[in-house]
Amino acid sequence: MKYTAILFMIWVYANLTTSLMAQSEQGYILGMKNFEKSFPAENSDQEYLADIYQESYSDGNNLLKDKHHTLDINSFTFTFNHLAISVKDINRSVEFYKNVLKLTEITNRTKIEGIRWFSLGEGQEIHLISILPDKVTINKAVHLGLTSPNFDTIIEQLTEMNIVYSDWSGTPNKINMRADGIKQIFFQDPDGYWIEVNNVAQK
Repeated sequence: MKYTAILFMIWVYANLTTSLMAQSEQGYILGMKNFEKSFPAENSDQEYLADIYQESYSDGNNLLKDKHHTLDINSFTFTFNHLAISVKDINRSVEFYKNVLKLTEITNRTKIEGIRWFSLGEGQEIHLISILPDKVTINKAVHLGLTSPNFDTIIEQLTEMNIVYSDWSGTPNKINMRADGIKQIFFQDPDGYWIEVNNVAQK
């Protein structure tokens, strides 16, 4: 008796799945008729199972509508989350980002040794990753752009720490003046990554 009930439920599920393929109103009617035909006339639960068909059909249509709605959106509304860079010596890089840029180290939620995270503020982060052996070659066009209301103080600190900064063309210890009047300087971290600091935050 137990196995008969299980086989009956499998049979019900197979017929229900086939019937749910009807998507239009006409298909719904046809599907409903086919669904009803799949049950023996003496089945006292036929009306109850027919209700299940109707609810499942409605849920299926709503799911299709939600899927199409998702595909029709015009923007994913991205916001910046983090920048990850490959470094050779994790401790050396940590000292640079902590002492030169004064960034606050935060919890490395990967829990992987050789990776350290720093906060850039407002939920934005930079991740230092030392677990990959690949050599990274980059130029000044690929850079981390930061702004600070303490632009002049940063230049003084770089000078005191003997860290050379330059303008865009590479002239040492010279401030770059952008066309819109923004001041910029460029310098490198221990692995050669370029960092821009500008005074947008002072405007």
